[in-house]
Amino acid sequence: MVHVLTYNTHLFGRTIAGAFGQYHHDDERLDRIIENIRLQDFDIVCLCEVWKTSYKQKLIDRLDDVYGFHYHASSGGERIGDGLIVLSKFYLFDPVFERFKSLADTDAMSQKGVLSLCFHVDLHRTLRLFFTHTQAEDRESRVRWSNLKQIKNKVDSYHPGASALVLGDLNVPAVDDNGNSDEYDALLKLFPEFDDYWVLLHPGSPGHTCDPVRNGLAKKFKQTYSARYDYILGPSKDAKVSEVEVITEWRTVVNGAGEMDCSDHYPLRARLELGPETRTILPVYDSLAEAEAAARVLKGRYGDGISNLLVLTNESEYELELVQFRSWNGSFHQQPSIIVPPRKFAAGFHHHPDGESEQSAGGFVMLVRELDVTIFCGFIARWVPGLSKNKSYVEVQQGRQYFGINRKIDDNAASRIYRNLDNSDYEKYDKLVCGGILVEASAKTDKSSGLTSNSPFSRFVINARPA
Repeated sequence: MVHVLTYNTHLFGRTIAGAFGQYHHDDERLDRIIENIRLQDFDIVCLCEVWKTSYKQKLIDRLDDVYGFHYHASSGGERIGDGLIVLSKFYLFDPVFERFKSLADTDAMSQKGVLSLCFHVDLHRTLRLFFTHTQAEDRESRVRWSNLKQIKNKVDSYHPGASALVLGDLNVPAVDDNGNSDEYDALLKLFPEFDDYWVLLHPGSPGHTCDPVRNGLAKKFKQTYSARYDYILGPSKDAKVSEVEVITEWRTVVNGAGEMDCSDHYPLRARLELGPETRTILPVYDSLAEAEAAARVLKGRYGDGISNLLVLTNESEYELELVQFRSWNGSFHQQPSIIVPPRKFAAGFHHHPDGESEQSAGGFVMLVRELDVTIFCGFIARWVPGLSKNKSYVEVQQGRQYFGINRKIDDNAASRIYRNLDNSDYEKYDKLVCGGILVEASAKTDKSSGLTSNSPFSRFVINARPA
């Protein structure tokens, strides 16, 4: 089962837009939203209108023990970006953000677009997700139609064949203020292979997600009629939805302001089961050159900052599984593939955009499942004028030495490895004999450039063969 949430949070913070009447106890509302998410059992959380970059980081930090995978495009500072962030319990990979080619009015000042991601629901099934927040205002239906066609093109071209969800605040009223449903009908025709999950389980029910009659913030922010703007569109054939709910109980109490809704929209959730025929996608490559090129693409998507371009080579005849990871400074943009077949290569990317002296630092653990052997791969990219040293490290262990919860490396084990990292550019090697099999690993990191753009390749090679 996959339990997914989409929620327009109306969190502007002290951004430019927030200074023009859109800010309303955003910090207090964000705290309550985080608490509400923690109390639920969502697998994937999709939030839009999180316009303030520091709010996105707060969501990641406060929920990292539950949602080990996350993605948001980089907008920088407190500028208005795309407002989208995704938190997941599932391994996510190949995130691609594409800005809308057509935006109007105040939306033209933003980076609104569609975020495409893949999730490994389990080792045999992949879910594609297209999360968006389209052009606002009922009168801008032509611009919104351009947005929707751009989303459809992405659905058709991004890893086609695997199950998919299209969700978010589409700003398409199921029924508009004049009782008209033409735009909604056109939406369904544009995505004929998808079902509107709300209608599928609640035929005849309005399912309003923005309701000034019941929601005080919707009224405050000038919504003039009750509407259903938020959607979860799912596949008609290879998935079965069992629950869909508009959550109306998410409220908070603010000192001096009393009780209020957490946003001007209500959250929308759905629980579904993917079919057994769902396609599996693995972000693995046939050559080292292809994996290095993929790592460069990942860096290009996220922009500047100190970073590690990660490449993993599986030289053995055994399958490797990603079982844990951890960041000390910065965060993973993408971890290596959750499964790396024999003789294949994987790519990842870790970065830290800010100006700290010790920048992109973290590690991940691969399991040789047939042998019950784990390999820790650690890395650090530094920038200290005159003293910059990049580092990499491997450690091979019998059993599952690093296992904690939710794929996070146990703090004690991680701290031990972290202290052992030598402060120099070098190659590290380790090996272990297990049941007549020699498991060996090596790590090599590029030398530091000594510049603020320091972004080394950290290359890890794992091999298991008869001793």
